[in-house]
Amino acid sequence: MERPASESLTTIAPLQLRFEDISVHSPGVFAKSDAMKTLREAPSGVGFRAALKELNQTEDSFAKILSQAREKALGNGDGDLERIKAHIKRLKFGTIELSTEQAFLKAVLESRPLPKETPTESEGFKALQQRLKNLTNENERRAEEMEREIASLGDEYETFRVEHRALTEVVEELEQLEAEAAAAAWEAQAGDASVSAADRAKSKEELQRELEALDAELREVNVKLSENQSGASELKAELAPDESAIDQINAQAKYLIGISKAAAREAEMSAQIAEAQEAVLEQTKLLVTLQGVEIMAIEENALVLKIHTHLPATPEFAMESAKPRGPSSTTHTVTLHLMKDSARLAGATLEPSDTPILDIIEESAGMPVLARALAEIRLRIAATAQRAEALAAAAARTALRWSSGESLVRAALPNGAVAVLDVPFEWPTRGANISLINVEMVPPQVAQLAVTRLMTKNLLCIGDALEATSEALKNQA
Repeated sequence: MERPASESLTTIAPLQLRFEDISVHSPGVFAKSDAMKTLREAPSGVGFRAALKELNQTEDSFAKILSQAREKALGNGDGDLERIKAHIKRLKFGTIELSTEQAFLKAVLESRPLPKETPTESEGFKALQQRLKNLTNENERRAEEMEREIASLGDEYETFRVEHRALTEVVEELEQLEAEAAAAAWEAQAGDASVSAADRAKSKEELQRELEALDAELREVNVKLSENQSGASELKAELAPDESAIDQINAQAKYLIGISKAAAREAEMSAQIAEAQEAVLEQTKLLVTLQGVEIMAIEENALVLKIHTHLPATPEFAMESAKPRGPSSTTHTVTLHLMKDSARLAGATLEPSDTPILDIIEESAGMPVLARALAEIRLRIAATAQRAEALAAAAARTALRWSSGESLVRAALPNGAVAVLDVPFEWPTRGANISLINVEMVPPQVAQLAVTRLMTKNLLCIGDALEATSEALKNQA
């Protein structure tokens, strides 16, 4: 697909992070560039610096791509959620099955929609951003120092090559002189076999003088040859340390480059880990604020949560003319036991155990409904607190025997009988009504008639139920 010329290439990084789409300095293009070709065909310090400069531009381009992609990835709804889940899997849930983690997080997070606004940066996140910027500046400073050192090494290498070429020419001249001296010695040893007719015509004295002159010239040549050989040996001795120094400098340069790259990678990874941890912390705080649920621990096939429950004021109709205590809140610790390798509920425990939740757990057992189960438990906690307050207010006026863990309540009637009432755990909220189950201390048929008579009545409070029961018993008498 053709892209508009005015479109910034870095703005499409979140859509498709392909190196070739964004920078001309891709690995394939860089390997075939003019700088690399020149460096392979004719190695030199200038070519090496040019290739290194182009490689630095490649790394800078890739760093900008990652920076743009990271900025575009923030605050994008579903994509941001998947990114958070991935970080949680990698950093926090490493010892738990991935299917369990994903199912739990999805169940909890999908119970309410996440806010669409872009999250604001916390002070810790800003501090991490500043630290990342400082590390980046330090890396750039080290890269500049390395480039200057490599440039200096290149100049020293050029000087070494010039000196090496000059020494090579001197050695070649010495070898030529040695060859000439060897040829002269060979001619001297040849003797009469190489004597020409003109030499035969010379007298013995003339030949003797010429031979002495040649011997003197040969000795002079040998002296020069010895001096030149000595000079060549000294030059070779001077040349050997230079080669060793160059090897040492090259090794040091490779070591420093490796350290610089390792430090840059370590700084980048540290910044990414810190950013991920900050994002997880912010999302966890958001989850606690929205859901009232705080993750305390994640164990093998178990989740330990702290739930904060708002307790509204008890309705006045259930308080038997007493004054309600008013809104408040309470905190419980719930442990959800999961089936192996799944997010299905196997059981749960509540601390403190002042609220009956067995029926909720039995209804949700074997089903992936963690969020719904947590919501039901919080509603049950609020209803149990209101139920206990209303029954306590009724007990102040009438003799009652009741328990927060049982729905049956026994109340004394004026005629000495005992009314057995079913007070649901949800009463007095969620439209729950009281019903008469039995009347003790009276004949069974009388009790059954009273129960039948009250089946169709809406008994909103304990006082209404006792009054209606007494009226039903009087009518039968």
